[in-house]
Amino acid sequence: MKFYNKLSFRITISILIPVIAVSIVIINLMFNNISALTEEKYTNEVQAINNNYVEYINTILFSIEETVKKEAFSFNIDGNTNDSSLLHITNKLVLSNELIYGSAIVFDKGCYIPNQDFAFFYSHKRDNGIVKSVFHDSLNKDFFNYFEAKQEWWDKPSSSFTAGWTNPYFDFGAGKTDMITYYHPFFIEGKYSGVITIDIALDKLFELLLVNEEAFEHGFSSQLSIFSQDSIIIYSDDEKHIGYNLFKLLGIKDTQYNKQDVISVLKNVFGKKTGHKILHDSENTTKYLAIYAPILSTNWVSVSVIPYERITKAVYAELSKTILIIVVFLVFLIVFIALTSRFISVPIIKLSQQSLKIAEGDYHIDVGIKTKSEIGILANNFTQMKDKLIAREADLRKANQQLTELDEAKNKFLLLISHEIRTPLNGIIGFTTILNESIDDPELKELFEMLEESVDRLDRFSRKALEITRMQTVGRQMEKFEINANIIIEHVLAAHIGEAEKKQLIISTDFSPMDTLFVLEEYFTSTMDELLNNAIKYSHSGNTIEVKTIIIEDRFNVSIANTGDIIPVDRIEVITKSFALGEAHDNKNIGLGLSYVKTFLDIHDADLRIESDEKRTVFMMSFHIV
Repeated sequence: MKFYNKLSFRITISILIPVIAVSIVIINLMFNNISALTEEKYTNEVQAINNNYVEYINTILFSIEETVKKEAFSFNIDGNTNDSSLLHITNKLVLSNELIYGSAIVFDKGCYIPNQDFAFFYSHKRDNGIVKSVFHDSLNKDFFNYFEAKQEWWDKPSSSFTAGWTNPYFDFGAGKTDMITYYHPFFIEGKYSGVITIDIALDKLFELLLVNEEAFEHGFSSQLSIFSQDSIIIYSDDEKHIGYNLFKLLGIKDTQYNKQDVISVLKNVFGKKTGHKILHDSENTTKYLAIYAPILSTNWVSVSVIPYERITKAVYAELSKTILIIVVFLVFLIVFIALTSRFISVPIIKLSQQSLKIAEGDYHIDVGIKTKSEIGILANNFTQMKDKLIAREADLRKANQQLTELDEAKNKFLLLISHEIRTPLNGIIGFTTILNESIDDPELKELFEMLEESVDRLDRFSRKALEITRMQTVGRQMEKFEINANIIIEHVLAAHIGEAEKKQLIISTDFSPMDTLFVLEEYFTSTMDELLNNAIKYSHSGNTIEVKTIIIEDRFNVSIANTGDIIPVDRIEVITKSFALGEAHDNKNIGLGLSYVKTFLDIHDADLRIESDEKRTVFMMSFHIV
């Protein structure tokens, strides 16, 4: 028996499949839960990194702002104020923080020297030293006209009297670099008089953030970008992008991110929102997690990005532990179920094996299962069934012996009656023939002809009964011979052609090439003769009898079809039975002829099929080709 047909295997599978299905559902739920928790964890990690950057930038910029505010609020012009004292202030501011590249004190018109134009004092770092510059008016040949250029650090405080940070810009004057400027207006005797500024070069900010990157990220690296409100890149892991307008950069350069996703994030961050969003690459095949937050002290925004693959790997690493636990559980469960199913199935298999022995006739086996469970009850019932089968077999053997004796008596009776009928019948046939030839009276002659017909019918019946009995008793032991069935069928047809012509019948034939067929030749001829004789007898004048042979695979098939008096469908099962009696016997299409055919086919292990409809009856015989 194949393993998948065993009861223990089926029990194991029937339990295991639902368990595996439930495990899959649990794993799926856990995957979704772990994914959500892991994404939240990484979001918080990246948010923390982003906050570290933001907090650090806010801290250092706030410190710079406070220093400038202090100077602005304490600023005053008196008799001791001169160029040197003003430059001392700018020098002090430049040296106050490593990020500060330069500092300026700019007076509005006539506020430093009456009736003079703007006054501009500026100090900046260069080659680890301090360069001091003094400008009294715009006519100075070294002076760059910041005022007419409408620089943000001058226009905003001079118009709104507010302090703040500029958007990044490229300084064409002393700095000649990308920078941002903090500006703070100062007032003398309550009147707006000018602006104090400090400049921070973006490359210096990049260097400072880069130095502190490990401290900010705690080994959890991310891609950080900082943008100004006018979309200028203030900080980026790719230093060469610093100072570029982000939207212009997206327009001229292919990036690793989908541009629409980037724009969607920027809309949120420029709206001063804090949150996260999934980004895709330019081919929409890879995902990234972006965390964004505003830097409130400067109106900048910070965006940190990590590959989503890091989250996915963490999810699968965590999930693999769960799957391992479930797999171990399933292995133990399989072993447990297999042992349990074996405990259940072994008695059942034993009963099955013993039932097979009983089916083979061995009733002297001991079931040997003595438990109080359902299996024990089944075994007890099985023992009772075995005992009843023993008694029933004894009854059947006795009945079979009686049937055998009856069958032998029947065969002896048929042989005897056939023999006893034929002995006086031969005498009757002889005397009726002599008397019929010597009588001239027409009425007597007609009576003798009727007598001869009855005698002939009785003669055919006795011969047919004798042959049927012989085939049933010794038919399988008789020697079979190789024949060409097509030739024998043609000879039978030739013998009946005259009879067919008398009824104006047409006999059509269609023979397939014949292989070897081993049969009792004499009985095969008689069988074909019987079938053809019936076909002619029950066909109407002018109809066609079709005789066909065909080989299909390893079977030789013969069919005879006739139209006329068809066999009713409800009589088909009766007509092949010997000596049909009672209501089933109506003397029409019923007799020993078809019983003879059926007996002949049975001893050759051949098949007989009869089909009948409203128009015709078809007899089909099928022989196995050796």
